[in-house]
Amino acid sequence: MTGPDPYVAAHLEEALARDPRVAEQGLRAAVEDGCIVVRGTVSTAERRAGIDAVGAEVAPGRQVRNEAEVADYPERPVPEVVV
Repeated sequence: MTGPDPYVAAHLEEALARDPRVAEQGLRAAVEDGCIVVRGTVSTAERRAGIDAVGAEVAPGRQVRNEAEVADYPERPVPEVVV
């Protein structure tokens, strides 16, 4: 994708929220030193890997640095019951 850097970052954020490989709305993209940096938290390692794939499709030829973290949700010892 070409165009001014803020638009590239915003377009990538939207794609990360909509693409089923990632589907995370809390991710933020910014352009730093010519590189698009993605930060935030995802729920699985697969979704984190999806950031790389979506970034390559949305911004071909641009370096996308994936700094997203995988959330560490503790296991619940007893299943939660909703009444």
